[in-house]
Parts: sequence; structure tokens; C-alpha cells
Amino acid sequence: MLALTAEERQDPAIRHALSVREAVSETDYHRFFRLLRKCPNEGTHLMDRIVPSMRYKALFRICKAYRPSVEAEFVVDELGLESDREFGRKWLLSCGCILSEDNSMITTKDSIIHESEMEAKKSLI
Repeated sequence: MLALTAEERQDPAIRHALSVREAVSETDYHRFFRLLRKCPNEGTHLMDRIVPSMRYKALFRICKAYRPSVEAEFVVDELGLESDREFGRKWLLSCGCILSEDNSMITTKDSIIHESEMEAKKSLI
């Protein structure tokens, strides 16, 4: 990264990659999933390797920060699962989330978060 010239740093793909690296190192899940949505070229294939680990870390942080409950739809959006809400709800349940009777809220106080069995962990992080 230090060897990049000023001209190379202006390339959109390189700027995006540097932003992703920064988001991952800071565990900034909000920024990471925003960057995933607008990834240039075929970068999503590289980012897909990190997604399971970032989702787990994000869910864990959200459940710690939002007590005693948080809207499930908000969490699904934050974790980049907004395109398939049904999968998002199943993923939350597979991670140990306790949902309200109408499935609209996650009872974070009662939830014991663990990694999902639904997606194989591809990440080394």
C-alpha cells in the first residue's frame, strides 16, 4: 500500500479496496456492507470470503449495543441481507437470535449469539 503512487490511488478499484481494508481492520460493519453493495469489477468475489465473519461480528456488536431489543429489519439491512428478508430471518435464528412473536424484534437480552450453521465459514479472519 505504501508503494502505490498518487495516480494509482485515484483508481476507483484501488480506492475501493483500500476502503474495504480499512473497514475490515476497524470492524466497521456498516461501512463494509455499504462498500459490498457498490463494489467495482469482480471485487465482490473477494469480499464474499470475509462476509460470514463480518456478519457474525456485526450481529454480536449490535446485540451488545441495542438492549433490550432491536428491530429485526434494521439488523437484516445492516448485515447486507436486505435482498432476501426470509433468508435474513432464518440466518438470525440460526445465530441464536430470539425473535418476538411477530418476528419484528430481536430480544437481544435473551439472545445468545454464535456463528451461523447456514453458511460455511470461508474467511480466515
